[in-house]
Amino acid sequence: MKHYAVSDLHLFHKNIIKYSTLPFKSVEELNQTWARMLDGVQAEDIVWFLGDLALAKTTSKALNNVFSSFKGQKFLIRGNHDLLPDKAYINCGFQVLDKLFALVDIEMNGLYRFILCHYPPDSKEYDQLVAEDILNAWVQQEAINPALKTFWLHGHTHTRTPQPKNPDAINVCIDFRYHAKQPIFCFEDFIATHLRNPPLTNC
Repeated sequence: MKHYAVSDLHLFHKNIIKYSTLPFKSVEELNQTWARMLDGVQAEDIVWFLGDLALAKTTSKALNNVFSSFKGQKFLIRGNHDLLPDKAYINCGFQVLDKLFALVDIEMNGLYRFILCHYPPDSKEYDQLVAEDILNAWVQQEAINPALKTFWLHGHTHTRTPQPKNPDAINVCIDFRYHAKQPIFCFEDFIATHLRNPPLTNC
């Protein structure tokens, strides 16, 4: 079993094609391309969707078909464009968190902790909506089981700000990953790379 994180699919959002300078001629091509990027997920895998799944205020058969086609155990952390009621996502196999963030621990030669949130840590939305709650949850987790390292996975910035100032914050927006010719973010693959290439430290 592997763990994945992806954000800002903006399914059926025509304007995102221009906004993120994507080479697609239609929302159908957008939807199909993102589905292919998620195609490597297996049924037993866990996929965290960090907000802005689709630009929709009502459900449709086409939207439900795309939602339902995504494999794995699907968890949604809402972003600013996730406007459908919980039931619309649940009916398509998603579990919807009642908070705007989650902490995920991965054990691989030590414990690595990931903060998952739609908003990056240097944004006004983070300061206004989640900063205090995330800090409290992280402090409690660290007191119980300290991690070797904590990383922050976020969406929201698309291709405008590929990487925030914080070097431990990682942009998992699908349009950014597409432009960078990177697969969707896999926790285990990232940790394996981090272990092979640890950051240099000052003596």
